[in-house]
Amino acid sequence: MRRKVAWLAMGVALTLPTPGLARRKKEAKKETNNIKDAIHHYEQGYRLFTLGKLVEAIEEYHAALKLDPDEAYWHRDLAEALMGKHDRQGATQEYDLASMYSPHDDGLRARYEELAGPKPDAELKGPNPLALLAMPKTPVSDGGDVVPPKGIEMPEPPYPEEARRAQLQGVTVLLVIVGIDGKASQVSVLKSLGFGLDQNAIDAVRTWKFKPAIKKGVPVPMRVTVEVTFRLFR
Repeated sequence: MRRKVAWLAMGVALTLPTPGLARRKKEAKKETNNIKDAIHHYEQGYRLFTLGKLVEAIEEYHAALKLDPDEAYWHRDLAEALMGKHDRQGATQEYDLASMYSPHDDGLRARYEELAGPKPDAELKGPNPLALLAMPKTPVSDGGDVVPPKGIEMPEPPYPEEARRAQLQGVTVLLVIVGIDGKASQVSVLKSLGFGLDQNAIDAVRTWKFKPAIKKGVPVPMRVTVEVTFRLFR
């Protein structure tokens, strides 16, 4: 907004910027840059993790979380990288934070309780997000030839305003169980975008309707990966 101040002596109207406008613009630009930097560090960490470069991945995850500390699934991915370096205490702390920032994700809390419990490291089977991503799309109950589920109604998720302002785009990858009723359950994030995009993707997929997987003519529950794409159209 701008306001006009009349200089009566000269009969000239001067237009002056509203106090604080420049400062707010500068802060908004800094916030946008921080968001983009955080995303960059997370993406780098994820890429390094896939290459088995855990030390470098951990550094990038820490850099991302320093800029945006309340991204639950970034804490989870950092935790799994720490587990890869046999740092169970650090991983437990990160899962505690992850479950705090995403309290409705039962999987995060369950993993925290597993790490915090007495079970020895050798018996822990971590939900490594990369291992889950590579999981074959097999039925939950048993294996065999199955016709996978097919989406029928898939409304798009809303775009978080913070992500829109920062012009963030990308794909959130989810792990979903499609039941015999065609509804998605046990939705969890495999590949995060952050900044509200993951949660909006989860909320949207929970409303989707599927044609259930079929085995020998009978509907069966099936675990599948689902990609939710966020694109800004100009």
